[in-house]
Amino acid sequence: MNFVLCDGAWGVTANGALTCTGTLTSIPQDSLIPAGMNTADSVELAYQAVGLFAVVFGVLAIRKALK
Repeated sequence: MNFVLCDGAWGVTANGALTCTGTLTSIPQDSLIPAGMNTADSVELAYQAVGLFAVVFGVLAIRKALK
C-alpha cells in the first residue's frame, strides 16, 4: 500500500475535492512505520524506569527524614 504526501498545504474545493498546493509524492507504507523495540531495548527501558523510581523515592524519603 502506498500513501500520497503533499509538500505544500492540503485544501478542499467547494465540491469537496482535495487539492495540494505543492507536489504530490507517493511513498510506501513501510517507510512510515518505525522499527519496533527489540528485547534489549525493552530491558534497558525497564531498568531505567526502576532506577528513576528509586531516585525519586530516595529523594522523597530524605526530604521527609529531614523535616
